[in-house]
Amino acid sequence: MLKLTTVREVPFGATVHLVRSGEPTSTTYVRRAYDRSDRTYDLDSWDDINKQVFAKGSRLVFWDTDMPLTTNWGHYGGF
Repeated sequence: MLKLTTVREVPFGATVHLVRSGEPTSTTYVRRAYDRSDRTYDLDSWDDINKQVFAKGSRLVFWDTDMPLTTNWGHYGGF
């Protein structure tokens, strides 16, 4: 089930879709780390390791609540 929320409220490792014209995009992202220097959240693409989005905490996203959290997924040195 997709739930409309902000990036700030989505837990680490959750899968999200960005909002375009009120509809979810087809690309699935995983919510990763928070960058304190830029005050942005890192969203990594599920399908393309080279695709990355930095979003402010107030950015609207669709959170896929049916997907399990993927806390061990990623390319950050194995953690």
